[in-house]
Amino acid sequence: MSFRQHIVLFSMASIWILLWQDSAPASAQESSICQLGQAETCAKACDGGKLKSCNLLGNCLKYSLGATKDASAALALFQKTCDAGDMDGCGYLAGSLMTGAGDVIDPNRGFKLAEKACAAGALPGCNALGAAYLYGLAGPSQPEKGIGLLEQACKQNDPMACNNLAAAVFGGNGVKADAPRALRLYQQSCQGGFPPACGILAVMWRDGQGARKNHAQAYAAFAKACAGGSLEGCLGQGFYLLHGQGTRKKPKQAASLFQKACTGGVLSACDNLGVLMQKGRGVKRDLQGAYALFQRTCQDSSATGCFNLGFLHQKGLGRPVDLAQAYKLFEQACQSGELKACNAQAAMLQNGQGTEADPLRAENLYQTACTGGIRVACKNLKKLRKLKAKVMKLK
Repeated sequence: MSFRQHIVLFSMASIWILLWQDSAPASAQESSICQLGQAETCAKACDGGKLKSCNLLGNCLKYSLGATKDASAALALFQKTCDAGDMDGCGYLAGSLMTGAGDVIDPNRGFKLAEKACAAGALPGCNALGAAYLYGLAGPSQPEKGIGLLEQACKQNDPMACNNLAAAVFGGNGVKADAPRALRLYQQSCQGGFPPACGILAVMWRDGQGARKNHAQAYAAFAKACAGGSLEGCLGQGFYLLHGQGTRKKPKQAASLFQKACTGGVLSACDNLGVLMQKGRGVKRDLQGAYALFQRTCQDSSATGCFNLGFLHQKGLGRPVDLAQAYKLFEQACQSGELKACNAQAAMLQNGQGTEADPLRAENLYQTACTGGIRVACKNLKKLRKLKAKVMKLK
């Protein structure tokens, strides 16, 4: 009735609306100073009066691309550039106001700014306006009008508009669902310099959505997302390097990427790094370090972190065996949806470890984990039922 610890595979299951993109220099005289993900470089250029760089810095802060997320600071930067007459900045400001990013929500003002920016030819304004019509951000939804604006901006190589259009096409929102077309649009957005689109593209290649599974393409897309400052992209790239899918196995590089993403606040990266530290894979074995990481993620509501922490208590790794604490953590993780923890909890219930024996409850938990795809739980369930039938027969 053994079970193994769980390493998290990053999954960008949701597709979100992001209302920004850098379409053109703020003025004919201002050349590109920095890129998304280069927050420090953008900050220096912004301090020097470069409005385009201020917009890019705002986007880095708003979406945590090479910088700690700070939507309020991003909002202030967009307000600054918009006040200076930069229509791209007004477009970004419009998106933030309509979605409430930065703790300020003013849909009507945002919509008017989007209209003004789009009429002036600023693609970020057209992107924000298209999303507003499509999703009814400032009034009744007008999907056809919204799709039209996004298509127009995407044709002019606005990667953010391509991303939003891809999300609509993938989900069938205002347009017929078409996964292959969505993949092409995410690819266009990624190639245009929008890192989060690269992450979504990677997941589509990984899962075979819109095309056959292609792990080499998925790895390349995750790597591009990571290079652009997306910590989730670094997590995905690290997972591929750890397992050698689509690229050569490089545990040390994987651990480094997990560390980077963990430091940036990606809990699943901390869980993965903790498992590597526990096993001494890609990094020096450090049970105390692993315990600290699992404790942190468990406290931050990571079911996987609680499961891994329970495993250390159960096996006495880095500390004395504590079956009662292990059971408590497995139960907590199971209740939060970690099915491997349900299997572990069931095993302890069956054997009366850390808690009173309860074969009936153990059977139910094995069933839950088995139904959720945990194979060892199915085996454990079968063994328990055979044992139960044998006992009944003896009676």
